[in-house]
Amino acid sequence: MKTLNFKYLILFFGSLLFLNQNGYSQKVIFGKHQDLVNLKKGDIVEIKADTAYVISRRRAKVLNEKIDELEEVKVLYNGLAGQYNGLNVELEKVQSSLSEVVSKMESDSLQLSDHFVEIIGDLDQSIENLKSNNKSLKTNNSKMRDEISKLHKVIKAMKKETRRIWWDGLTDKIVAFAGGAGIGLLIGVLLL
Repeated sequence: MKTLNFKYLILFFGSLLFLNQNGYSQKVIFGKHQDLVNLKKGDIVEIKADTAYVISRRRAKVLNEKIDELEEVKVLYNGLAGQYNGLNVELEKVQSSLSEVVSKMESDSLQLSDHFVEIIGDLDQSIENLKSNNKSLKTNNSKMRDEISKLHKVIKAMKKETRRIWWDGLTDKIVAFAGGAGIGLLIGVLLL
């Protein structure tokens, strides 16, 4: 009879402990169409999605900063693409001028002598524009290489952070499983 009373006493205190823990916590459901859930210490989370990741506010801030850096590189890239398009326009002007020279040479050599100085001036101006654009492109290419190098570092850091988050989550699951199994065994032994 004493053993039976002891079992009921353990069940009574165990249920009080369980009610005490659940009495101050809030149950939060994370569904498959949700992107963000704000959790507080002691909250109980029910995950209805396939997968969910929990990261600290500090780590979320770091990841957001890396995303901002990626956006800056994208803006720089778009600017460089515009400069490359400008260079193509200048090259087309040079090609057009050269075609005009060839055309005029073939059609009328006398007319060519009248317009030759003007055409040479246009060619010189186009060549100067190309030199200027080339210099600008070299500078921008150097900047682009630096930004690409930074981008690779950001990507490497994000991969490292993702792996660390995954391993931290796995470690937490293993510890929680071991703790739950230990408590279950302890209660099982006490109830016998």
